[in-house]
Amino acid sequence: MAVRLHTQMMIECMAYLRYKRQFNIVVDEYKNCDVIGLNDTSDFIEVEIKTSFADLKNDKKKPKHTWYGELKSRKFKPGKFFFMVPEELFEKVKPYVDEHFPYAGIMVWKPGKNKGRKFVADVKVKKHAKDLNSKKLTDKQFKDLLKRLVSSIVISKLKLI
Repeated sequence: MAVRLHTQMMIECMAYLRYKRQFNIVVDEYKNCDVIGLNDTSDFIEVEIKTSFADLKNDKKKPKHTWYGELKSRKFKPGKFFFMVPEELFEKVKPYVDEHFPYAGIMVWKPGKNKGRKFVADVKVKKHAKDLNSKKLTDKQFKDLLKRLVSSIVISKLKLI
């Protein structure tokens, strides 16, 4: 059940970034990120999907959070970082995020509704993320991101066959 919820949240996050926020490129499962949204090579965000409080607490072990917390880290990082959680978890996770991930924003998710062929994602930013002072994407990083995008499209089409 948790895997299905995670997948649904990921798809709705991607729809939100692409259609509501008008990001040019939205990619799932790129490197160790759930969702990346890119407007141009210098403006992009990462969204980490969390389906439970325990799932969020486990994220603290990831090395990227050390880099994201350092203002002058040499490691590459997104412009902004968000956690996306189900709406009912927001009040529980906010104090934890404030203490352990002060740079992170929080998006809340409610199951979207299908309206005919039009899909409506219900995602809202409840806590804004701080700027992580990201560097521009290198050409190689941009090409890698595009490769992942094309792979997602191919995989989606293969599932339809």
